[in-house]
Parts: sequence; structure tokens; C-alpha cells
Amino acid sequence: MKTPRQIGRRHFLMGVGGTALAIPALTSLMPKHEAHAGGLGAPSRNFISWRITNGMFGHQWFPSDAAVTAGGGLALMEPNVREMMLADLPGDISPILDQRFDPFREKMTLLRHVDRLDQADHNAGNGLFGWSNDDAEGMVGLPPSIDQLIAAKLGPANVPLNLGVRWSSVGASCSMSVTAQGNVVQAPGLYPEQAFSQLFVGLDVDDLTAERLRAQRLTLVERSLQHYNEVRNNPRLSTTDKDLLDEHVAQMQQVEQLLASPAIECTPPDDPGSVSMSPETVNAAAQLQVDIAVAALRCGITHVVNFYLDPDVLMTESLHGVSGGHHGASHDTEAGSVESILNAHAWHMTYLSDFLTKLDETVNPLDGTTLLDDSLVFVNNEIGNQSGQAGNDPTNLDVNHIGIDTQVMLVGSCGGNLRTGMFMDYRTDFTRNRWSQYIGTSYNWALVTCMMAMGLEPDDWEVDGEAGYGDMRGAQYDMTPLDKVVMGDLRSYLPRLQA
Repeated sequence: MKTPRQIGRRHFLMGVGGTALAIPALTSLMPKHEAHAGGLGAPSRNFISWRITNGMFGHQWFPSDAAVTAGGGLALMEPNVREMMLADLPGDISPILDQRFDPFREKMTLLRHVDRLDQADHNAGNGLFGWSNDDAEGMVGLPPSIDQLIAAKLGPANVPLNLGVRWSSVGASCSMSVTAQGNVVQAPGLYPEQAFSQLFVGLDVDDLTAERLRAQRLTLVERSLQHYNEVRNNPRLSTTDKDLLDEHVAQMQQVEQLLASPAIECTPPDDPGSVSMSPETVNAAAQLQVDIAVAALRCGITHVVNFYLDPDVLMTESLHGVSGGHHGASHDTEAGSVESILNAHAWHMTYLSDFLTKLDETVNPLDGTTLLDDSLVFVNNEIGNQSGQAGNDPTNLDVNHIGIDTQVMLVGSCGGNLRTGMFMDYRTDFTRNRWSQYIGTSYNWALVTCMMAMGLEPDDWEVDGEAGYGDMRGAQYDMTPLDKVVMGDLRSYLPRLQA
């Protein structure tokens, strides 16, 4: 065979298994303009949002002050940034984040004192959209919610998958867009039978197809190995690059062995049939949505999923330990209602922990990473911390419906882009006279962090070159003064979250 006259990494991008099949950068064979080129492109990443409604009580969600102290305390890393390792917290992370989340301590990051500046209340738009409900004139020209921006960045075939469980006949979602007239449009949420029909009816994933795909991948590896051996004989190849190529060939041989084993299974879930929403069926409906999402991600049908599980009055005292519905309990600080809020969150955590477990059990045979490692799961709430001035005091509660000290947790490193395993506290030294004591850092910065981890750049979301994403007017100015909250440059990750 003739040796190729010009060698570059792009010549060896052979399709399936892209980065595994790509030859390493052999600078001795490359033209100078390619010798310092960047990588071969970002790995496939997934963005999943998990919506919780009606706020939370800080003493139920965050680690207690006693546990933080026992674990060594929060270290001040830079102004307004404190952190500690979740692994150092004794016992459960919190009553809500109980032992079910222990396997994920190294893969999750819990954020504290992240404040939403716009009006919160019961508003689906404030989770992923970042703008309050304004008049039409003020909304004209705004970009859509971050899930839609992420999906567009991943390619035109990507559309967010909105999965819902709800008391109403119509599902809801947090996926938003704005019309030319300035009207906010909420994308519909799919119930289990609708999602199954859209994703899996007619999908061919039989064993023969999977075996044929595996054989094609093996053929690609074998052809690549032949080409690598050919390149090794090039007289221009330096000793350093020859050693690098030998190491890469050894890795490719390991890949060949991995590909000979079964690949990630792409198996559709069972057809759910017609699911009627009732107190007796709401648990099964939530589990169906989890299994549908896991299957869709495993099969690569979607890379953006939004969960909006809001049963509300479908949660009952006898079946779920929730008296008067989830929303009703959020307007009362009596002991029974506070316990109801805890039980409503425990219901969510049952399905969230199962979802995370199934993602983490899905291993990529090429590199040993899991589906959770390649994902970012963004857990958020429409309303903030409803604790009193101390912010973590179970005896000092309120029923405010504003977005201060919000419920934010990130799970997964998003392909190695995010630091994980940390409890991050972004409080400032400024305090309030009621509700969560410390003024914190802008929630919209968390949205920007999600987009950047998924590979977006400011030009993908900014309007007319103005830095930031979301409403910065401060509708709750008395609670979150703009001259006290930390907004950052809003063109970077939240401090110390970038890997």
C-alpha cells in the first residue's frame, strides 16, 4: 500500500466510536497549522432537568449546621464561595437526600444560597427560562429556555423530550419559547402513552440489528488498526510519535475486545397503554416516565429531557403521606403540612434516585464511563427556601413564594466538564431581615453554567450582545437587592464548578 502523503487526525475519524478510532495527534506528520489544533469535538452529552414544585424547607433539603461542622465545615475558597466534600458529611446528606443518594455523593454537587431575582411564585417559566411573566413588549426578542437552546446546539434533529405527571388532563413542561409578538409559549408535556407512541412505535432494535451494528464497529476497528500500522512505517514519523502510536494501537486492541462484548442495550420499555391519572396510578405513571427517559437516552433518541412530575392533589395522605395536596401544604406551616412537604419531596426522590441509578448502571464499553457521567441532571424548584430568618431552622418557618435560597442540585459531570462531589455555598456577607438570612448569588448564573457545560457559548443565548441570560431587574428588590447579590460576568461557570 502507498503511504498517504499528508496525515491528519481528521483522516482517521472513522464514524462510530469517533474519538476511540481517531489517531492521536502525530505532530511530526502534521502541517504546522494542524499541529496545535483542538480536539475532535465534544463527546455526546445529555441535559436532563428535574422540576419540583411548591418550594422546600431548608432544614429538610440542606445539610444541617451540625452535620456541616462535624464534617469539617465549609472552607472559604474565594469571596462568596464556600465548599466542602459531600463525602465528609456524616449520616444522610439531609432528610430529603437520604441514603438513596449516598452512591452519588461523588457525582453530584449541591448548591446553597442561589437566589432568583425575578418573581418566583407558581411559574413554570422561572426554572429553565429565567424570565418572569412580563408584558408582551418586554418579552419580544428573547431566546427560548435553556433546554431548547441546548437542543438546538446539539443539532437540528434534537427536540426536548418533555415528560409529565399531573392532575390535569393536559401535561405541562418548563420548556418555553417567545413569539414574535412577545408571548411566552409553553411546550406541551407528554404523558406516558404519548411519549411511548412518539419515541418507540416502529423503532427497530431487535437482536439482529444490534449484532449487525456490533460487527460494523469491529470492522471499523480492524481497518483502523491496519491503517495505523501503515502510518507507523512512515519514515517521517519521529520516535516520540512512534511510541505514542504504539500506545494508541494497544488501546485500540482493548477497544476491539470491548466491542466484541454486548454494546449498550437499546431496548424500548413495555407499552404503557392508556394511563389515567389518579392517586392509585400516579406512582406507576412516574415510574413509566423514568423508564421511558432512560430507554430514550440509551437509544440516543434524545439528548435533552425535562421531567415535570407534579401530581399535587393526586398525592393523598393514605397513599403518599401528603394531606391536602402538595400545593395546599405549601401554604401552611402547621406540623402536618411541613411533614407533607417532606413526604412530597421523598416521593420525588424515589423516582429521581431510580433514574440516576439506571443512568449510572449504563456503561459505555468503549471507555467505561456511564450514561450519568456523560449527563447533567439539573434539579430545581419553582419556589425557594421557605425557612425563616436563620434559613435552616425547623422552628422558624414561613410560606413565602419567592425564589431565594433556591433548591438547586447538579448530578453528573457532563462529560467531565463539571466538578462534582461538593456542597457549594454561594452566600455573601449581606443579610436580610427575614426569610433566608444571607443574600446569595444569581440563579441565572446556574442556568448559564448548565449551558456552558453542554458546550454553548454566550452568542448562543445573549440578546443584542448584552451579557447574561434572564431577568436581572430584581422584582423582589427588598429581598434580593441588586447591589448586594452576586451576578458574576454571566459568561462563565459559577465559581469552582468548571472541571
